[in-house]
Amino acid sequence: MFSLASCHATGNLRLSTVSADYLRAERQRIHNATYNTKIDFYKKHFSGLLLFKAVNDTNNRVVFVTETGFKLFDFEFTPHSFNIQYCLPPLRKKLILDVFKNDLGQLIQTDTVSPVYINQKDSLITFTFARENNKYEDYIVDSKSGQLTAIERGGKCVKQVSTKIVGINKGNFDEISIRHHALKLHIYLKQIER
Repeated sequence: MFSLASCHATGNLRLSTVSADYLRAERQRIHNATYNTKIDFYKKHFSGLLLFKAVNDTNNRVVFVTETGFKLFDFEFTPHSFNIQYCLPPLRKKLILDVFKNDLGQLIQTDTVSPVYINQKDSLITFTFARENNKYEDYIVDSKSGQLTAIERGGKCVKQVSTKIVGINKGNFDEISIRHHALKLHIYLKQIER
């Protein structure tokens, strides 16, 4: 099942009229945090720890370690590249790597371009960014809490990937749920106190 988003803007805003607080919220990202993680892919289940580490102001590492201490992957994200430090051979397929690159990248990398659309509906402000191949990413900010609450990825009207974000804890997202509607893939993260 696909989630539908309106193809027509309601309450269009200009970037210059949007509060700096909402712009900061749209740019919220994970810096240094550890998450208890569950990944369900069709009938396969993985669980363990997902570690996010800011190497410097622009580069980030993301490592997934199973509950038994087995490392599945170690990725490095820079503003212009995605580098595989380590990846278990069965996971080294283009489709799987693209999923990790997009899903994890959206949580740690901020945009350097301006959104093509900014819309407000009720208390939600949506920042829409154009991507390659006629794809779009919507970053949704709750104007009441000033927090990024969702990211939707896909075409202009139909979104294939939905990311829900609940709460902020020590400057990082507290809970994250990423669903790929067509792939039967669900990734759930809950921040662990350090």
